[in-house]
Amino acid sequence: MEFRILGPLEVISDGRSVDLGGAKQRALLAVLLLHPNEVVSQDRLIDALWEDSPPDTAQKALQVHISKLRTKLGTDRIVTRAPGYVIRVEPDELDADRFERLAEEGGRPQLIEALTLWRGPPLADVAHARFARQEIARLEERRLAVLEGRIEADLALGRQVELVAELETIVAGHPLRERLRALQMLALYRSGRQAEALAVYQDAREALVEGLGVEPGRELRELHQRMLNQDPGLDLHQDDRGTTGRPVESDAIGARLRLLSGECRRVLSLASVLGQEFGLVALERVADYTGIDRLLQVLDEAIDAEIIEECPGSLGWLRFTQAAERETLYEEIPAAHRARLHGRVAEVLEALYVVDPEPHRAEVARHLALAEQA
Repeated sequence: MEFRILGPLEVISDGRSVDLGGAKQRALLAVLLLHPNEVVSQDRLIDALWEDSPPDTAQKALQVHISKLRTKLGTDRIVTRAPGYVIRVEPDELDADRFERLAEEGGRPQLIEALTLWRGPPLADVAHARFARQEIARLEERRLAVLEGRIEADLALGRQVELVAELETIVAGHPLRERLRALQMLALYRSGRQAEALAVYQDAREALVEGLGVEPGRELRELHQRMLNQDPGLDLHQDDRGTTGRPVESDAIGARLRLLSGECRRVLSLASVLGQEFGLVALERVADYTGIDRLLQVLDEAIDAEIIEECPGSLGWLRFTQAAERETLYEEIPAAHRARLHGRVAEVLEALYVVDPEPHRAEVARHLALAEQA
């Protein structure tokens, strides 16, 4: 069964949409789905359904609506638990939960998949209800943040020309959102449209001053100045093979790592080892950013348990920060196991879009060939 709130409220069972009944039953289900697997009290449900004007028969009417929903969803889906009710939702049955999981994974493919879950404004058919307003605002903010992350990933892949039209439409709907303005400026600038990029800054400034009485924030002001100075750091970087990659300043890498979240920086060891073995130019720059413990955690979790068992020190190798310790551990890993480890790490990094897919493929193949010879 699928529960969908990223658009009009909808339940899908066996490939078919479930008839949820009237407005009160739909609102009741929406409240429960905003707190999946949690007890929602009767008082809170009554307040949500009738707000400031509950009838004397509200408790009885609530019970009737619960009974009707159970008939439609299955008697085991909504459980009575003092002082109210719980809706039982399995992992990934709720589209909002899937959206959050994919957003946390943070790779461009996952961000694209997360955004495809949206069918329109969240909880569109109960948007007028007081109980839904705060959650609708939160979900809309999350969608915009994920959309910005996907656009940053596209910019890092050199897709600025095709982004220009999309960003114009998005910015028109959110004229005060400075991050979107910055992305629009970068897309125009990297498309050879410097004058238009600078005009976007002026439009943003006017909108902020007139709408909020404030000047643009530091990030937008600094971007504007860098464009005036024609800072080469704003251009896409080309490595020794002529492959278009990340900006010299690694803006997109920093944004991706911030999406992954975390609080410490320990990637320099990983960058130096992988940089030598795979030529992953992008990784050499991420040490300038904080918030990358999550990246190492993802790598740790993604390395197959079988590889860890076969490769002495491989997990410690990912974690050590001291060069001497790191190199010692690295040398202890047998060549065949090292190749498998390299390949798996490369796949994970590619999935996270921390690196571009192509540059490391030849190096992985080379190490696998050497391992076979050994």
